[in-house]
This record gives sequence, structure tokens and C-alpha cells, in this order.
Amino acid sequence: MILSGCTGALSGGGGRRRSLLTPPLRHAAPLTPIILQPKSSTSLAYKAPPPKASVQKSKAKALTRNADGDWCFADEPGFRPNLAPYEVLQMGGFGGTYFRPIEAHVTQSKLKSSEVLTEYPKEWWAPMGKSNMKHMLATTAYDQTVNTYGVKCGGDMYLWESSGWINAIGSYGAFLWYCRFFLGRRCSDDARQISRFN
Repeated sequence: MILSGCTGALSGGGGRRRSLLTPPLRHAAPLTPIILQPKSSTSLAYKAPPPKASVQKSKAKALTRNADGDWCFADEPGFRPNLAPYEVLQMGGFGGTYFRPIEAHVTQSKLKSSEVLTEYPKEWWAPMGKSNMKHMLATTAYDQTVNTYGVKCGGDMYLWESSGWINAIGSYGAFLWYCRFFLGRRCSDDARQISRFN
């Protein structure tokens, strides 16, 4: 699989390629997403219920990078992204908004960037520079100028939540899952998430 910066192309099983800047691949059973503005800060109408998921206690073994530059996971040999999560963010993926403060309807909680970012190694953010970190990771408005390719990509939070694509162990969505997976966390939602990328 190739991840060129939430900014580039994905490829997975069967040599399929798609840009992270274009709409997702069609699934066998087409999804009909709806975008809703909740009536209150705690209500959201779901097109589909969020999938249930649980975190496994054991962590995966260390990963390696092969000669082609792909990251290799011993427990998931078919999942081979070419960019680490920190590389995607350093390239301006999500226009600097991914770790912005959010109100997560699946957990009925407000999440702060400063709290969420503490679970990741500080080395991930060092190349951005401390003064640039918020703008690259947690700004509330998408900024195309931080994106390596100068484009806007991605759907909004209500699309993801109302479609049932976000569960309680991943309030920020698929990329949050990838960040945690990359660091060794395994959960019952791994197969679904990997299938979305492959």
C-alpha cells in the first residue's frame, strides 16, 4: 500500500492505486453517507451504527522498513504502507487539522489536541518545529498551504460519524487507528481498517 501523504496515492492488494485526494474506492456494498449537523452537541443521527471494537492487551512486535521503503508488520504481512503516520503529518496531510479539538459523539466527550498528542513520541513532531506544531497538527481550519501538494482532501467529522465509520476506540477515525497500529496497538477493528486501505 502506498500512502503519499494523505496527499498522494494508495495501493494495496491486486495493485490497485488511488489517490487520497480523490473519493474512496467503491465497496462491494455501496455506502450511502449522510452529512448531518447535530441538533445539539450530544446528538447525531446515524446512517449505520458505529462498529464495536476492543483493544488487545498485547502489543505487536517492532516493525521494519523494506528495500522498497514499505513498512512491514510481522502480524499483517499484506499491509505495507510506504509512509509512517508522522511522515503523513509532516507532509501536511489533512491540512493541519487532524488532531484539532473535537467533540466525539461516539464517546460523548470533548477531546483536546494537547491531550491526544501526548500518546505519541515527541520525535514525531520535532521536524515540524515547536512553533509550527499547532499549525501542522491541530489548527481548526484546513490550510492547503501546509499540504505538500497544495490541495484540500478528506471528509468532515459528521460524514464519518453519521456513516458509522468511527467507533469508541478511535474517535478521530481511520488515521488515528493507523497511528496507533503503527505504534503496536492491536484491536478487534484491525481487519476492517486494513481492508479500507488495501
